[in-house]
Amino acid sequence: TTLTKTSAATAKVVKRFTSHAATISGTARVGSKLTAKTATWSPKPTFSYQWYRNGVAISGSTASTRTLTSSDKGKKITVKVTGRKSGYLTTSKTSAATAAVAAAPASAAPPAVGSYPAGAKVDYQLGGAYTPPAGVGIVTRDNSDSPAAGRWNVCYINGFQTQPGASWSSTLVLHNSSGQAVEDEGWPGEYLLDTSTSAKRDGIATVLNKVVDTCASKGFDAVEFDNLDSYTRSGKLLTADNNIAMAKLLVDHAHSRGLLAAQKNTGELSQRLRTEAGFDFAISEECVEYGECADYTKVYGNKVFDVEYSDNSLSLDQVCASSQRPASTVFRDRDLVAKGQKGYVYGACS
Repeated sequence: TTLTKTSAATAKVVKRFTSHAATISGTARVGSKLTAKTATWSPKPTFSYQWYRNGVAISGSTASTRTLTSSDKGKKITVKVTGRKSGYLTTSKTSAATAAVAAAPASAAPPAVGSYPAGAKVDYQLGGAYTPPAGVGIVTRDNSDSPAAGRWNVCYINGFQTQPGASWSSTLVLHNSSGQAVEDEGWPGEYLLDTSTSAKRDGIATVLNKVVDTCASKGFDAVEFDNLDSYTRSGKLLTADNNIAMAKLLVDHAHSRGLLAAQKNTGELSQRLRTEAGFDFAISEECVEYGECADYTKVYGNKVFDVEYSDNSLSLDQVCASSQRPASTVFRDRDLVAKGQKGYVYGACS
């Protein structure tokens, strides 16, 4: 009697890439661009990338190139390249490390940073750009707008929370113990950015530095980074120290592009934000209404402007009569709508 048995099937047989390597080209110096090279892979797969600093993954750095920043100085950079192709074994290769990243050469010195026009009349135009009223010298607009001709312009950036509809890597958004993204309850659709570690701060800076670059290229004179106080809404997942460290990264990059940087609110930390993060001036909201103006002026002197809102308890006349108000104080509607739209309110203390 002949007995025949058939074995269980093996796993699906896949091919292997016959040649594969990852290398880096470029100069290991702050400001230079490194490029991941994959020319030897055969057959050619679809690639994905992850850059590392001293062996630690750099959040958000997943393109085929990386422009080196001050955070990379003194560190060695590697890149892991992963190749995928139908019918082939997914394969990852990590490059050899670069030399320690050197400082930017002296010839790459940043442009000169201008001076703040203390005491100038202000308009705050975050709800839409329009021709500023006569006599206005300082205008703040969103980074999606262009600066106002002939004025000193501040570019608004939401530096510590996401803008509604903006695309952010989930790894850079703060999550609670249940794995849910932490939302600012006062501003639905805005989620707190996770500033809790150096790696995450570097990832956030990689994204926001591009916005700062856009402000500079458009011709703005300064930037403001909103929601510095996000740590107070984090359920103790973030600290003031986390956000001050994040602010320093952003301010340093703004200065490297020739822009002044404004502390936005968070008056209780003014001294630390001025000395540790390097802010140049301050923008407060409702400091007259809540009796907080001295928190800014005792640190920044006359390099402060304040925005008061028409739906609060104080009228324009009462705001302007206050002895504590900064010289540059503007009175606006809460939604900051453009002139000509329903609800528009503008007034300024002269």
